[in-house]
Amino acid sequence: MHVHIAQKNLLIAYENDFAKHAPGREIPKLGSIWDSIPAQLGRENKK
Repeated sequence: MHVHIAQKNLLIAYENDFAKHAPGREIPKLGSIWDSIPAQLGRENKK
């Protein structure tokens, strides 16, 4: 299995776990937060 495929499968598994641990109405919000993490990590820390 290629590393990129394994990474993608892991990320999909994390996203699917949201439904197991949060109320249904919160899942879209959690998805938005999850999708914003790479951009937040890419920003320069000015502290």
